[in-house]
Formats: sequence, C-alpha cells, structure tokens
Amino acid sequence: MASVVEIANQALMNRLGDEPIISLTDDTLRARAVNAAWPFVRKEVLRSHSWNAATVRTKLAALSASPSWGFDTAYQVPANCIRVLEVDTTYDWRVENGQILTDGTGELSIRYVKDETDTEKYDGALTEAMALRLAAEVCERVTNSRSKRELLLAEYEQVVMDARASDGEEGSPAEFEEDDWITARL
Repeated sequence: MASVVEIANQALMNRLGDEPIISLTDDTLRARAVNAAWPFVRKEVLRSHSWNAATVRTKLAALSASPSWGFDTAYQVPANCIRVLEVDTTYDWRVENGQILTDGTGELSIRYVKDETDTEKYDGALTEAMALRLAAEVCERVTNSRSKRELLLAEYEQVVMDARASDGEEGSPAEFEEDDWITARL
C-alpha cells in the first residue's frame, strides 16, 4: 500500500503539519528523526496487535538441547518473530530467551507476528497506525510539542483498538473452551 517514505510523509505532513521528505537519508532534521525512529516504531506497532498482514504460521523442530529444568523440550523462535500468538499443544508453554519451552515432543506448530518490513503488504489500518506512532515518536523533536505528542498517542491507541475489532471479524469465531471453573457453576 505505502512505502516507508510515504508513511513518514503521512506522519510529517498530515499529523505534524510539516514538510515532506524525499528519502530517509535526506540531510534534514525530519528525515534523521524518522530514520532513527522507524525500526523501533515498526516493531512496536507490529507487536501491539496480531495484524493480519504480519501473522504467519510455521512448524518448528525441537532443539537437541533440553531446558535445564521446568520443561522437557525447547524450540527456537523464528528470527523474524515479534510476538508468539499461539502454540498448538495441549501442554503448558512459555517463551524465554528466544525459545518456546514445553513438555511436548516432536514438531511444534505456531502462529506468530513477524517483523514485516515490506510496507507494501500493510493494510490501511496498519499503515495508519504506523504513521500515527511514527508522528508521535518524532513529534517533540520536530515540533517541540509534548501536548501534540500525547494527542497523537491517544489517536494511535484508538486506531489499534479499532483494528483489533476489525481483524477479529475476519475469521471464524474461536471456540470457547469450558474448564472446571466454568462448569462448576452449572
């Protein structure tokens, strides 16, 4: 949908009322601020929600070395993983130090948010969230306005909330699993 420069210009022009940039390597305060902030903003926004455009499924092989204690098996989290969303196992699991630990064995299926660097794959909501969060990140440096930054952060939070509701409608509803606590009340 939009390149990094287009997202940056949306942040600068539409959100901060500033001039656009031609490239992230321009020798301007705006371009330097955006260039420094972009990698961190991208990862933060992607981690904030299970964006459909950045959600991936894969299977992992067990590592040969077992965890020292607490779990029987370890699996290496993919290098581009921002956040593990789901692990297909009936065993308890935990992410620690770039590994998924569990008592299961064999291949492990996971669903995760990847560090999607191809901004052309972003949908409108993700692009808007990126522009808002980027504008908030560079706001004080570009405009010297803390109050403007706070407004942008609030608007960003609303866009993420709206995206959660919208993305949640793009699939079958998840089955509600009843446990002993729920059935005890029946």
